Amino acid sequence: ALSGQIVKLTEIEQRRELIDMDIGLEVPLPTGGTISAGGLLSQKDIKDPQRFDQVLAATRFSFSQPLLRNAGPDASFAAIRIARVGQRVSQIRTNLAALRVLAGAEKAYWRLYAVRRFLDVRAEQYRIASENLEMIRRRVEQGLSPRVEITRSELGVYERLEALINAETAWRLGQRDLKVHLNSSHLPLRGKPMIETTAEPRLAGLDLDAEALVQRALKERPELIELELQIIRDGIEIGFRENQILPIANLDFRYGTLERGNSFGTAWDSLGNFNNPDLRAGITFEMPLTNQRRRAQLDEAMLIRTQRLASQQARELMVRKEVLDTIDVIERNWQRVLAARQNVIVAGVNYDA
Repeated sequence: ALSGQIVKLTEIEQRRELIDMDIGLEVPLPTGGTISAGGLLSQKDIKDPQRFDQVLAATRFSFSQPLLRNAGPDASFAAIRIARVGQRVSQIRTNLAALRVLAGAEKAYWRLYAVRRFLDVRAEQYRIASENLEMIRRRVEQGLSPRVEITRSELGVYERLEALINAETAWRLGQRDLKVHLNSSHLPLRGKPMIETTAEPRLAGLDLDAEALVQRALKERPELIELELQIIRDGIEIGFRENQILPIANLDFRYGTLERGNSFGTAWDSLGNFNNPDLRAGITFEMPLTNQRRRAQLDEAMLIRTQRLASQQARELMVRKEVLDTIDVIERNWQRVLAARQNVIVAGVNYDA
């Protein structure tokens, strides 16, 4: 038809303006489904080579509900519940870490207090031993004691000197230990300033109810509370994994309208006539040929929960042992305090004599 002639075909250049506005809202349901609604406004203007205007307005509404997998509040809120339990576990671990820091600092303080008093005692013993050596020397010069007493007194002085050196070293180590717990830039580990222990202990006997303390520890010990929360989280995880091995079955429904006009106003007004409705409904079903991965995840969750239940009994037994051992140690130490007081009184009387 072209009679052997070469013709060049070119697309006519157009100048177009496009405006699209899309708005929508999607709401998840506690049952695992979703409801969504929205609207669309689209304007297409062709300026050249021939003017053409078209405005589209559309509305849509859809509903989707799982019937097996991911169906129900337990599956929908599983992730939220697990996250809340994890948040609570993190809070307990933080509180436990803070308690350990405070307890460590307090123990370091009283250790420093003890070595400081011990240093004072060793210094006083060294002073008394030195005075005793001078007294023995005067007695030997006066002929009241044999010269061998000087050697014995010198041996006692050297023994007290060694004990004093060890006590000073223990005091410096206690200073450094407390500074590490305080973790302050104003307290260098070496050199001054030195920490002085000003708070005095209140020594008093305690009448402890062992069974009441054991029961309170089983309710309030952070590690037991953390383990209980982890067991709860494992139960939520098991329920979710049991739901995930089910096949997929979804109920879907969609309804919408589409209208055209020369302007946004006319296109939007025409939507109320429902002249061009679009209605769709159906059920989607999906059955995996093999479900080994999800079943393995379920088995893993069940084994972890079984392991934690077993460790819970062992940890409760360990808490009982720790509480009872601590009560025995407290009672023993109080008896030692009373015995030490009597020892000090008798030693003072003996020294005066």
